[in-house]
Amino acid sequence: MTERDELIKQIRNRCEIYLLLIEYAPHKQLLEMVIPTLLEDIHEDSQVLMLNHCVKE
Repeated sequence: MTERDELIKQIRNRCEIYLLLIEYAPHKQLLEMVIPTLLEDIHEDSQVLMLNHCVKE
């Protein structure tokens, strides 16, 4: 598996966690603590993926 594949897998996993948290989180406070960091991580990974793609072109 390439580095790109690993990064895509990581983004997908984090997105899945995000959706599960929104649907099943027992407390709003948990969402307020976890969601911003999770979204930031997804965004950073997506930026790396996009930059790597642009560099190859």
